[in-house]
Amino acid sequence: MRRGWLADALAAGRAVVDAPVRCHPATGAILDGAIAKGFTRATTRTVTGDQSDPRYRIPEPMARLVRFRDRQCRFPGCAISSRFCDLDHVIPWPDGPTSPANLIALCRRHHRLKQTPGWQVKIHPDLTVTWTDPVGRTHTSYPSDHLGLTDDWRSPPSADGTALGPGESADAGLSPLEAHLTHLLAA
Repeated sequence: MRRGWLADALAAGRAVVDAPVRCHPATGAILDGAIAKGFTRATTRTVTGDQSDPRYRIPEPMARLVRFRDRQCRFPGCAISSRFCDLDHVIPWPDGPTSPANLIALCRRHHRLKQTPGWQVKIHPDLTVTWTDPVGRTHTSYPSDHLGLTDDWRSPPSADGTALGPGESADAGLSPLEAHLTHLLAA
């Protein structure tokens, strides 16, 4: 069974089922939900309703969700892990909400680039991010496919830090989410 590793991890107590996470049906991108720290049941305040918060500060469960969802900097071609990235409001706060639909992970370099004159960034409902540079060229950043629905050549870098090419996989036979969870459970 392809996903038998998760059933084994649940049975052994190495993984805990938490609140459901909603994914985009076509891209497999995580849209919203709660990612509990260390895959344990979240005991922190949850955000209700539309998963938005009226404040600038990003609640920790929401920050974990965005970092897990994005996996790396959302600038096209950047492979900096989201754990080292800033979380940026695509539509600047207070005009844009503090919600997963308006937040992306950006390394410091690309966060500063986004704020320079001439650059425009738009996040779409499927979590594709379109960047427009000062001369009008567009660049697209695709979300991580956590369901393994597409041939995900946009997967994270390999163990030696180099980017994987089309058709290459860090863990053969596993979806990106399965590979990520396998590495977390092994740590």
